[in-house]
Amino acid sequence: MNPKYAVFIWSSYALTLAVLVWNALAPWLRRNEWRRRRSEAANEEADV
Repeated sequence: MNPKYAVFIWSSYALTLAVLVWNALAPWLRRNEWRRRRSEAANEEADV
């Protein structure tokens, strides 16, 4: 294997891993943000 391709291949693996991790975490983070906002809205309604 030509050594100059190693940088391309390993960086491609790293980018793929980063995208997969983001695809797994993004919905979880969005759900937590939605739950936090919903909880704050419920607390504001209870205070009124």
